Amino acid sequence: MEWALAVDLGTSGPKVSLVAADGRVLGSATEPTRLHLLPGGGCEQDPDDWWRAITVAATRVTREHPVEASRVVAVGMTAQWSGTVPVGADGRPVGRAIIWLDRRGAALIQQVIGGPVRVSGYGIGKILRWVRLTGGAPGRSGKDSIAHILWLREARREVFEATKVFLEPKD
Repeated sequence: MEWALAVDLGTSGPKVSLVAADGRVLGSATEPTRLHLLPGGGCEQDPDDWWRAITVAATRVTREHPVEASRVVAVGMTAQWSGTVPVGADGRPVGRAIIWLDRRGAALIQQVIGGPVRVSGYGIGKILRWVRLTGGAPGRSGKDSIAHILWLREARREVFEATKVFLEPKD
């Protein structure tokens, strides 16, 4: 029988499982990750800590089931969403990831989505443009990637300028 290694990177840490094609879970392991709660609604995690926790949990579950682990043919990954990982030209994180709980960009996103005539807090012309170009619009809470990027640009200029690409946690 062939197996998949399934990784779910949650906010409190990853859960790694050996899963059969029929969905049967043979074994699982978890490993906690640190959450950095900061003033002003900040919430960050270290991408290197994610990788450490994934490898620890994967090692634990595969050592518990060595025969099945030798038959792993696929790896599946899911993760928390709406996090922002600033990555430099060398492919390494420039700083900690700003995760979905972080709301420090809320005031900045209001400048991007607001307008003189508003519907549910969105400027009519701006919301129409957002929907036309992207199929949606950023949330007003400041908890999504565009707000995180705006906040980095304003509050952590050195991180923003050192970043080549912004990625989601599982990317």
